[in-house]
Parts: sequence; C-alpha cells; structure tokens
Amino acid sequence: MSRAFQRIAMPAGAALLVALAAAPSAAAAPDDAPGLWYYTQPGLEQVHERTTGEGITIAMLDTAINPDVPELVGTGLEVHEPSYCAASEGGPALPATTTGPLAQHATSIASMLVGSGNGVDGQPGVRGVAPGAKLIAFANLSIAEDRACLATADQVGTRAAAVSFRDAVASGANIINVSATLDMDTDDYVAALREGVIVVGAAGNTGGIVTGWPATLNGAVAVGTARPDMTLDPGSPSGPELGVIAPGAEVRCLDGTFATYAYCTGSSQATAYVSGALALVWSAYPDATANQILQSLVRNTDGEAEHEPVHDESWGYGAVNVRLMLESDPTSYPDVNPFIRTGPDEIPSASALLAETAPEAPANPAPNSDAPSTDDPQEAGLPGGVITAVAVVVLLALVVAGVLLVRRRSATAPTHHAPSTDRGGHRG
Repeated sequence: MSRAFQRIAMPAGAALLVALAAAPSAAAAPDDAPGLWYYTQPGLEQVHERTTGEGITIAMLDTAINPDVPELVGTGLEVHEPSYCAASEGGPALPATTTGPLAQHATSIASMLVGSGNGVDGQPGVRGVAPGAKLIAFANLSIAEDRACLATADQVGTRAAAVSFRDAVASGANIINVSATLDMDTDDYVAALREGVIVVGAAGNTGGIVTGWPATLNGAVAVGTARPDMTLDPGSPSGPELGVIAPGAEVRCLDGTFATYAYCTGSSQATAYVSGALALVWSAYPDATANQILQSLVRNTDGEAEHEPVHDESWGYGAVNVRLMLESDPTSYPDVNPFIRTGPDEIPSASALLAETAPEAPANPAPNSDAPSTDDPQEAGLPGGVITAVAVVVLLALVVAGVLLVRRRSATAPTHHAPSTDRGGHRG
C-alpha cells in the first residue's frame, strides 16, 4: 500500500485519510476541487470580500508542522521554536518543524485555518477559512514516530501542554485552537478565559460523549463534525458539553507525503473551521468582547438568524453559520460566555470563571480517565472574562433556556464520496 493511502498516525483524534487522484494543473479551479465543500457551500469566497480575519491572532497547539507547503508560504503563519518535546526525558527540545509524516496533522489544520489555496505542483490546494489571520503554531504533541512528547531539560517536572498553553496566551492570541487532549492547569485556563481568550477544542471522533480537556472543561467551545450534506458524521460526539457542529468530514487536506491530497474527517477539522469562523467575525467587529463573539456563535446557527440559544445534545447550539453571524452586530449581545455551565461538578466551576479576582490555584485533577492520553489528544476550548453579578443572572437565564431542541435531521452518511469507517480514535 502506498504512503498516499495510509492512515498517518497523528495526535488529536486520528483523521480519516482517503487519497485523492492528483489533478492536472489545468484542471478545475481551486474552489471546485474535491473536498473544498467547507469553503464553497458556506460562501466563504464572498465572505472574504468583507473579512479575512485580519487583526486576529490564532494560536494552534498541535504536532510539529511543515511550514513550506505552498498553502502556508506567504501567509501569517509563525512557528514557535523549539517544540515542547524531547526525544528522551530531560533531553534537548526538538524542532517544531519537520517534513516527516507526523507533520501532516498540524500542516493540514493550519492550511484549513489560513491556507492560500496554492497547491503542490499546480494541484488545487487547501483554502483557509480565515486566510488573513495571524497563526502561531506551538508543537506540544508527539513529534516522533510512536513516541510520547517527553519533557525537555528545562521542563522536567512540568507538562508540555501546560507550558505551551501559557505561552500561547502570552503570545497575544485571541483564539486558541486545540486539536488534542491537554493535561493542562485549570488555573491557567481560567485566567485565559477571564483575559478574553477564546479556546476552541475538538470533541472526539468515536460517536460517544465529549471527552478530554479542554473539550469537557466548563466554558469550552467543544466542536462536533458535520458531513458535506450537513448531517452529523457518525463519529461526532454528543452530550451537554457539546458546543456547536461545523464542517469537518471529507474535507481536502495534504497527505503525509506532502505531494498530493486526501480527504480528512474529524473534529480537528471542524474545530479549525470554528476557530476560523470566529476570527472572521471578530475581525469584522473588533469592538466586540470574546463573550459577545461567542454569543453571536450560538445565536446565529443553522439557517436561523438572531434566535435565543437552544441546546441539543447531538447538535450543541447548532451548525455554525458565518454569514448569519456577520449580519448581526455582536456588540448588542450580553457580555456573558454562553458555554459556562452552572452544575456543581463542573471543572472549573462557574464561580471561578465568573469571579472578579483571580482564584487561588485550585487542585488540578487529571483529565477524565476515559479520555485519551496526551499522545492521542482531544479538544476543547472556552473564552471568558470578568462579568458582573447582573451578567450572572443573565447567564442563569440562558442556561434555563437550554431546553433540548429536537432536530429532524438524519445522521446517515452521504454516498457521493467513498465512505469509510477507519476513524482511528479521537483525532481529526
């Protein structure tokens, strides 16, 4: 079996790879290429006439990356060097860039975020949802074949995920895109949300409940996966933590050889779509707060503009609709994170997220035991900020309004692409 048809081992919930036949350079226009439905169906070409995400910084916590693919050359990509991983415990940090197959995941996610659409050898390339945004890549996941991300000499006794998350916040990121399960510190997470950072995470690909940090963390934007006909992908997760659904199945991506293209399916791709969509809207409405951008996300889902948020355990608050979000000024929405839940067992607690002063460093329980390890990550994210007691009342009203919405939608896979059940865990 050629490498073009192999499923490459990746962190963040393994994506399904199905190789595409290489198109001649004079073939269809890039936006007509197989797998670009996430770009064409929502009308992103028209959206980009108004906003491309300029002025917004996205931090991506993922594998090592190949920054020299045509999609990423000339974009706003920056790579944080070195990585947060060593080949042996206490050894020197490895580079954050590589041309090896383990860079396939981060490279494809980065391309979906900010890709130019330029492809390898004249082939149609991957087009970014927010091509004008600045993207900083932090390599904190497995960057050597079948090897965990081991602590570097200056990080022994710490965790790469926690250090890289803090560095991502310090980089000035507005949005943190996480396609993995991170063993992070909850106090760092709380501080990030209260500083106005939006954290978006993949929620899993096994069709079960949302698992892993940051996807299950209170206030996170946990993302599930839609197919080209906007039905649920069979691997899309469910549960009260699920935030929204976004395009993520059968999307165009680079394969592990970086010589041709494939279909990728997973919540990692859906998470990149959401991060890009949020960047587009925030760029168009720079005076909005992080919480108001998230309010726009949940109030303009599906085909219905300006509605009260209603939660469904299979669809979250609905399917992301960038065009509707852009039609509504988010500065008119409450400055309240709609993803904060008030249950007594939530981590972190709603009171910690809503407090006006920084909480004392809480005990940091390990991620759920049923979540994948940091070598097989899962995503989650959540913005936040300081809000008043009045805002808390508004939040509680929103939570009460979260009655399950029955959606008469089929989760049956479409037949216009070759189906596959090779999902490979919680990667995307």
